[in-house]
Amino acid sequence: MKIKVLRFLTLALLTGCHRGIGEKCAKPDDCASGLTCDLTHYQCEPPETLQKCRPCAANGQCFWRADACVSLAVEDCRQSNVCRDQGGCTLMGGKCGVAAAEDCLRSSACGESGACSLQGAKCVAASNQDCTKTRGCITAGLCSAKDGACIATDADCEKTAGCWYRGHCSASNGKCAANKDADCSQTELCTEGNQCVARNGECTAASPVDCLKSAWCSPLHAYCGFRNGKCVTPSEELCRASVFCQNGGRCSFSDGECVATSDEDCRNSLWCRAGGKCHLYEGHCVANEIDCLKSSGCYDWKFCAWKRGRCR
Repeated sequence: MKIKVLRFLTLALLTGCHRGIGEKCAKPDDCASGLTCDLTHYQCEPPETLQKCRPCAANGQCFWRADACVSLAVEDCRQSNVCRDQGGCTLMGGKCGVAAAEDCLRSSACGESGACSLQGAKCVAASNQDCTKTRGCITAGLCSAKDGACIATDADCEKTAGCWYRGHCSASNGKCAANKDADCSQTELCTEGNQCVARNGECTAASPVDCLKSAWCSPLHAYCGFRNGKCVTPSEELCRASVFCQNGGRCSFSDGECVATSDEDCRNSLWCRAGGKCHLYEGHCVANEIDCLKSSGCYDWKFCAWKRGRCR
């Protein structure tokens, strides 16, 4: 008897019984008039489901109900960007929401911006511990939690690679910037490139003369031009001939600068092997604590300690 019922149901599914919304189907004519067979979920759906709600990877709201796209299946939530990025992996009232601390910890927002703790129905940065291992802390000094987000303090900024190279050593509105000339005075931009004046959060040159007088205005560096407060180089050809490329992996030309474009560029450079500058930061190669310990500079000159993106 069970076998006969199974055969009947299989035959009905394959031959079509004009099924309603949400009922299983195998082909379009299995469904009632005005419906179509959604071959992703093998169920009958109004045409708006396919026309207005798909693709639904962004928010997991894959089905048209009551004049709106909604979430009906937890699998759609778990496969959505809102789960991957923000921890919204649980089906909650037609939407994908956050219901467990584990969802926050697995989300990309935890590693990127410190949103690792569940608070209410949101993933937030609840403590400094949430912030300290993020990419934003390592690269931009966003290491302190405030009002559910990771922000920078003066102490955070002073530890970053951006402080050493760009003068982003003090905090303004929760972000690191060059807010005073003293922020610029110890940077490579100032000591080598004569860009020593803090203006609009950046270290700048006061005039074209500053660029012409800088150590970087030489055949080996070629940063002799002046544009919008920056000393610049005019071409990729000069970048490739410069010491920045030959020793530092910065062989590509972008907006007047010689830049590295990947960690690989940095790892292949002399300054990585000798000085631990093996990781990309805003077009430049900088060090981390492990890079310093592995560098020949640590073995030969005891430059093993990491500070502000370089080994000392």
